[in-house]
Amino acid sequence: MTTRTNVGDLLRRARIHRALSQRDLASRSKISQSVLSYYESGRTRPSRDVLSRLEHALDLPEGQLVQAGTEIATRSTSPPRPIEAELPRAAFLRSLEAAQWRSAVVDRPAGTDGGDLAFAVDLRSSVFLVLLDAQGSGEIAAPLGRIAASCVFGATVLPGGGVPTPEDIIDVLVRFWRFLGEPIERTSACVVRFDRRERRLTQCRLNMPPPFLRSGRLVQWTGNPGGPAGSFTGERVLDENALLVLATDGLASLPTRGAKTLWDSPELRYVLNSAKDPRDVAFALEGRLRDDDGHGRRDDRLAIAVMP
Repeated sequence: MTTRTNVGDLLRRARIHRALSQRDLASRSKISQSVLSYYESGRTRPSRDVLSRLEHALDLPEGQLVQAGTEIATRSTSPPRPIEAELPRAAFLRSLEAAQWRSAVVDRPAGTDGGDLAFAVDLRSSVFLVLLDAQGSGEIAAPLGRIAASCVFGATVLPGGGVPTPEDIIDVLVRFWRFLGEPIERTSACVVRFDRRERRLTQCRLNMPPPFLRSGRLVQWTGNPGGPAGSFTGERVLDENALLVLATDGLASLPTRGAKTLWDSPELRYVLNSAKDPRDVAFALEGRLRDDDGHGRRDDRLAIAVMP
């Protein structure tokens, strides 16, 4: 085994044993959740200082992680993979915290630089939550995803003032992809707008798994195909216990024992109905994560759970 695998396994086992989500441990250790996922999956190795902080956060014996990292680093013949390219992606995810929602993120990039992105734009009266699937990972998909995200971010500022609709944002993405000469099928996005005063949630979803929205008796939210390029639209007024869960297809399409995909499983609906915090959903989804989709293929795994 390599250093990254051993230390990552030890980290993950210790975290789960203490009933901590990745976000909880990342917050206690003062690192980003997405970087922690790299450590646990073995894609890169923590520094000695980070290992010490993780030991303290997990209440492990002093030096246990440091020693494991040092011992196998001596045997490792390949240098650790850099994480600098992933940091801008982590910055997008951190914008969710600025919206002051209760939220949890499940993030497992397939490559050194994942292509799936999520971020929030807070306009005080309204908050936008955007999920983008750049259709893969790597040198091409990830930068394209960031450019698309920049277009979306800029589209929240309309000439003459006002607040755009989710359909406006999807229309920007469709136009961007057409400008690049890419087929619309490569444009995968879900945009939701939450009006704080009316507690009204509107959505526009294009080539993306349907959101789960728990509000009243509603459990899943499909919408109507009335938006740009055949996208699905809709709106709901939320109760105080509302929970919204979005995911890219890399996670939503994972197989399970009793259903075709994770998004179709009764188990997930039970979790959504009983969850008291977004971290409950994230913990359940993390337990289903795997390295491939059951057919040897790998893709980004990204899901967002929020309680506005």
